[in-house]
Amino acid sequence: MSSTREVLSEYIGGRIKADRLVAAVAAAYYRERKSLKGEGWRELIAVIERGAPGVVELAAAEGKGFEIKLAERPFPAQYESALKAAAQKALSETPANLSTGSSSATTTPARGFFGRLVDRVMGMFR
Repeated sequence: MSSTREVLSEYIGGRIKADRLVAAVAAAYYRERKSLKGEGWRELIAVIERGAPGVVELAAAEGKGFEIKLAERPFPAQYESALKAAAQKALSETPANLSTGSSSATTTPARGFFGRLVDRVMGMFR
């Protein structure tokens, strides 16, 4: 397991590609949204959504609710300079103990307001 800070540092240093950064950041953001509140993270997610819209997809989970999966999409080169600038800003705001565990893309995050709302609506059709 590597930390989100390490992944951001490696991307800024040119040691990993944008696709890997996008997957790690999206997984961390949707799993740890309460910990990642800074302006840099909002900018980083905005760049990712502009360059690779729909980077996460909802999939049916066993039992109740949905499972969040990362969509395998290449990140467009024309957005990489904006991605690097946003990554630098997000790096300064990232908690040191935040991890990007490889299994995080397949685990169900804690249910927030909208998750519970979707559960209720889907429950009406069961």
